[in-house]
Amino acid sequence: TDFKPGSGDTDTRSTWPYFYGALLIEMKTRVGRQADTQREWQKLIENDGYHYVVCRSLDDFMREVNQYLSNVTVLDGSAVED
Repeated sequence: TDFKPGSGDTDTRSTWPYFYGALLIEMKTRVGRQADTQREWQKLIENDGYHYVVCRSLDDFMREVNQYLSNVTVLDGSAVED
């Protein structure tokens, strides 16, 4: 994947029909701030129906991913929404 400045650090876009079209996670330090380009990217992503979050710790990251995946049940190699 070709990531550009302002894009999310972790991109879990998939063709599977998740609750959101995709979960995009931007990792920041406890005091880190989004650049203007990152805020613009977030708005575009959210307007397209995707879920974008800023995580500041491994716990934040794990909570967001687990919450996202809890909306999916995998059967026979395909995913369906709970």
